[in-house]
Amino acid sequence: MRKICCLILFVIFPVIRGTTTSAPSTGAPCPSCDISYHCDWSRTCAPGETCLARGFTGNLYHFRTYCAPKEDCLLMQSIVKTEEVYCCGDRECLRNHLGLWS
Repeated sequence: MRKICCLILFVIFPVIRGTTTSAPSTGAPCPSCDISYHCDWSRTCAPGETCLARGFTGNLYHFRTYCAPKEDCLLMQSIVKTEEVYCCGDRECLRNHLGLWS
């Protein structure tokens, strides 16, 4: 029961433990974009993290990106059904799912 409760809390109030850096890195690119798709591509995730992109189902025009541990992103992707969730480790993934070009 406790695991289910914690899982529900994670879905309702996701804790993004990821860290971001604006210095050159070999980590996953994770742009910060405004509603007009003007993106700042200087943000990258720390090693072991991925760029978690969340958008409401049917409305990917409104999305947010976060750096998150890969395992957390994959878990969220598998259980959240009310939103689109993508775990992207490179620019090609972000292009394919969100239409973002650097």
